[in-house]
Amino acid sequence: MNTEAVRRSIIRDHTRIRELLDEIDALVQSFEANGGDGGAAEELRTRGLGLYTTLAEHLTREDELLVPILRITGPDGLARARQLGREHRVQRDLLEFLTDRLSENDLPTVLVVRQLRNFTEYLRFDMLHEEEAIFAG
Repeated sequence: MNTEAVRRSIIRDHTRIRELLDEIDALVQSFEANGGDGGAAEELRTRGLGLYTTLAEHLTREDELLVPILRITGPDGLARARQLGREHRVQRDLLEFLTDRLSENDLPTVLVVRQLRNFTEYLRFDMLHEEEAIFAG
């Protein structure tokens, strides 16, 4: 796969992830507006787990497609590949933690919703940063 095809693939993934984030954000707003509606809570758990699965697959795809391209683009690319690898390790640890939290039905739903909301904000920022840093130029 050439560089442009990899770029398009990753941007396509980011677009899909942003759609999932929009869906989750709407559910969070509904949950909060309705004082913790049980239906929205269960849907949030389900959608959150789906997001985490999608993101884990995306990280693997970036490791397989993007990292090798970065490595061959010289010292800057090698540094970006290492940085991306570090970020992916942190994100995988975070995903594991959040997946466990989301799967624990005995946790207060409001805490799970807050963690999910914070994660969606983090993820939006991270994808934008990645697109600017890696795909600039």
